[in-house]
Amino acid sequence: MKVKNEKRLNSLELRFARRAEDDFDETLKKHMELHEGVCLFDLLKFLYQSSLGSFHLLEVMSETELLNWIRKSLENTRPSAGALVEELYGKKWVRLDFGPYKMKYGNDYQKIYRAFAEAKKMKRGQPTEFGKLLERLIDAFRKGRIQFIADEPKALSIVLDFLKEYEEKGYPPIHHSKSYMLKNSSDYLVIPRSSLGEMTRPSQVENESVASHDLALDDIVKRAVEFHGHLGPFLVLGVRAGLFANSRLGKDCFKTRAIVTTDPNPPNSCFVDGIQFVTGCTMGKRNIRLRKGKGISVLFTREGLKLRLKVKDKTLESISRIKSDRESEEESTRLLNIPASELFEITE
Repeated sequence: MKVKNEKRLNSLELRFARRAEDDFDETLKKHMELHEGVCLFDLLKFLYQSSLGSFHLLEVMSETELLNWIRKSLENTRPSAGALVEELYGKKWVRLDFGPYKMKYGNDYQKIYRAFAEAKKMKRGQPTEFGKLLERLIDAFRKGRIQFIADEPKALSIVLDFLKEYEEKGYPPIHHSKSYMLKNSSDYLVIPRSSLGEMTRPSQVENESVASHDLALDDIVKRAVEFHGHLGPFLVLGVRAGLFANSRLGKDCFKTRAIVTTDPNPPNSCFVDGIQFVTGCTMGKRNIRLRKGKGISVLFTREGLKLRLKVKDKTLESISRIKSDRESEEESTRLLNIPASELFEITE
């Protein structure tokens, strides 16, 4: 979008100079304190997202394109500490920050897409709603609550002229300012606030409770058995460890690495096949290694993230009491239906 004074406004930083008068002011003030280099464009984007959300992405991108964009953005994001979301005004939408998300959930881009897709069920915001927010923004400029940091002659006139032309163009989506992009991470996605509970709720695998015996897990085990040759407790432990790693680090058969420490002979080594099948780490790609050692443990690494799982002694003791094929299958089924926190000592 090209409008008059765009270049100047793209670099003129703002500040909240006075006491906030209401919740609108308070939200803008908090946003400006949270981010450096905020310019007019960034406040417009903030308010646009607050009222209109991210519906425009559904119009310009197909489902496949959106999935691929989320996947690639997440892969290229560095894990970071911080708040998972930033509240937008009105509490209908939030910005999901990819850095903290990756730190917590790894590269699980599908979870993000499912949260984003909840927007399809929402009533679409109207430009008039956005226009009312802009009127409140103008009021904050007029009364000096929001000011340019640098002395700018005719500052209010420049803002009003810009907003008038912006309205005439139908309020198109707007990009962050260059100033903001240089000083902040823009790796985020606007999602419905209502989807947060479902997105941050641990899945069956993350919660390690698979007692409901869901069909997806049944299918994974069935295919793992076809890959390995038979059902056994050590294969199941490998599958459970691999699923846990995928949920924490995100599945990537090239970037994930696994080092398994155990007796390199069957049945302990069956654990390796479960991990290979679920994570995609393979001996051929040399991103899974087997070291001789006592017990059974595995260290997963991915882009600076680490996860170590050690099979608990009581789990191995239970397996050691198996005396028949029937008992082996019964124990395998049991291992599928208890929390992973009871199977493994977990270090993240």
